[in-house]
This record gives sequence, C-alpha cells and structure tokens, in this order.
Amino acid sequence: MKTYTLIIGILFFLSGAALSQNITLANNVEVTNGGTQYGVSIGWSDKLNIEYGMFHSMSPKDSQNNGEVTQYHQGSTTEQSFSGVYLDYPIRIGQYFDMGLLVRTGLVNGQDFKITPALMGSLHLGKSLNLNVGVGFRGLSPTLNTGLKISF
Repeated sequence: MKTYTLIIGILFFLSGAALSQNITLANNVEVTNGGTQYGVSIGWSDKLNIEYGMFHSMSPKDSQNNGEVTQYHQGSTTEQSFSGVYLDYPIRIGQYFDMGLLVRTGLVNGQDFKITPALMGSLHLGKSLNLNVGVGFRGLSPTLNTGLKISF
C-alpha cells in the first residue's frame, strides 16, 4: 500500500511540476508544546499562486534522553516523523508581504493520519527568497511555524 501511495504521489507531483509556473524549495521549523520539528518541502505554484507539494519533517534527537526523540502532545505518543502533502492557498497577495492558509496532511510515524492547518505570512526578501512565519494547530495544540522558501 505504501508503494502505491508513493508512486501516485510522485506521478501527481511530476505532472503538476511539468505544467507549473514556479517550483519551490523550503525548510521549516515547527514549535509546539510537545517539542520542535525540522523539515523540508518541495512544491509548485500554479498561475493563481496556489501552491501544492510534498513535505517531510522529523523530531531532533535528544542527547539527554539517550538518543530517543522528544515526546509529543502531553507525552502520549512519540512523534518521530510527519510526511505528506500540502496546499498553500493565498488569502492576500502584496508587493512585499503575502498571507495564506497552509494545510498539511499526512502520516505521523507512517501510521496515524493528521491534518494541520496554519495561517502563514510571507515576507519577500528578494525576487525568489521569502521568509515564512505563521501560527497553526497540530493535535489540538497551537504551533509556531517559521522557514525560508526559495522559488525557481
């Protein structure tokens, strides 16, 4: 099942990228009450500035806990990775600053399905470089998202 999902995701990504307007690469840091996750994403935006793509984020190793990952959401489960697809829908497009709704959905640790909405702001640092900052929800707890995005 994982193989079929991966193949469909890759074909969807390649078909969209072939017809896209811009390809984007981004890194992100997400801070929650359960810890911090670092990740990367690759996507494309269409002519309406709607961005689609895939992402992967992981918890850092905690050296004080003998290499185990940090606990997430009141210690109930250990969230090691979060991978899936995302949609970034623009709410306001400006010359120096954009606002958008980011919805990420995917699998936590390869088994639990999760949807994470966020309201993101994007400050244009150059023609193809943006600084992203936003707030959202993950597991019914608030999150703070930051990152850099490069458009090609």
